[in-house]
Formats: sequence, structure tokens, C-alpha cells
Amino acid sequence: ASSDFSGNCSRPSQMTLRIAGNRISLPAITGGSQAGDGIDLNIGANARLRGSIENNQILTLGTADSRNIGDNGLTFDFRGNSDVQLGIINNLITNAGDAAIGFSLQNSTALLGQPGSTRIAISGNRFGESIETTVEADLVSNTGSPVSVFRFTGSGGNELLDANVQQRPFNPGLYPELFVNDVQLFGQPPR
Repeated sequence: ASSDFSGNCSRPSQMTLRIAGNRISLPAITGGSQAGDGIDLNIGANARLRGSIENNQILTLGTADSRNIGDNGLTFDFRGNSDVQLGIINNLITNAGDAAIGFSLQNSTALLGQPGSTRIAISGNRFGESIETTVEADLVSNTGSPVSVFRFTGSGGNELLDANVQQRPFNPGLYPELFVNDVQLFGQPPR
């Protein structure tokens, strides 16, 4: 697995996780910039995660100017051959510099030889009026084979939309496949 990302495991490692009932307010950074996220998970190679992020309040990520607000209320990086089932349910996110909920989705790494598989269910989350992008994903290319598959379900403001997906080249190689509500987004793998 790539050493460029945190969260990789040398052998299969399983965790059940529930993050619930937190109230998060990040301070403004005087004379600097707030680069923090509300809740931030890196799920690396060989990780097996079952869990939920529910009933949290992400109230502020600093101040709402261009330098002093954090990126995402909730952010998740999935790497390598991780196997994840995660519910993101009934959270309140009132401001964010980027997206309320952000994902970075990476294809398998060549060394692992097996695909990642992820199912994300997003429902009942509420967002502040100033948040322009509710759910966003970056697809990260990598040299791995076979291709990793990411599946999202959600509706309304809790849905990942094609317009909120971008491809980010990292290594020569393929982008992962992305399905939203059981439909593969147009042009995936790469547009």
C-alpha cells in the first residue's frame, strides 16, 4: 500500500465504530488559516470498517471568510482494498469551506491485487443555508487492478450528484467505479 496516505494496515484489520452525539466548533485562527475538518476518518489498505456517524452537530469550522474556515464538516478517505459499510445519519452541519460531507475514493493499490468495496448510506442530515455543496467526492486514480467499487445511497440534499464528483490524477492507472442509488454514474471509470 502507498505510504503517502495515513491509515494503511499491514494485514486485514476489522473495526466497528460509532461516532455519535458530538458537538464540534473549531476556532478561528488569528493571523492564520483554519484547515481543520469536523470529523475526519482515513480508512486505509486492509481496513474492514463497519460503522455509523450519527446525531453529531458540526456547528462551525472557524469563520466564514476565505482563509479562516475549515474544509469539510465530515470527511472520509478510502484507500487501497478497504472494505467499508458506513451510515452517515441525522447529522447537522452548519458551515463548511468546501463540502458539508466530502469523500476521497482511491482505487486498489497494485501491491494488494484485490478491489476495495464500500457502501455508504447518507440520510437525514441537515445543512446550513450557506453551504453550497452538501455531498462531494474525489475519485483518485491508482495503478491497482481489479478496480475498486464505491456505492452511495441517499436522496435530496443527502445525495451525491454527478456534478459533485471530480477526478484527481494521483498515479497512472484507473479511477474507481462509482455507483449512486445503484446506478453507475455516467462515464465511470474515467470520463
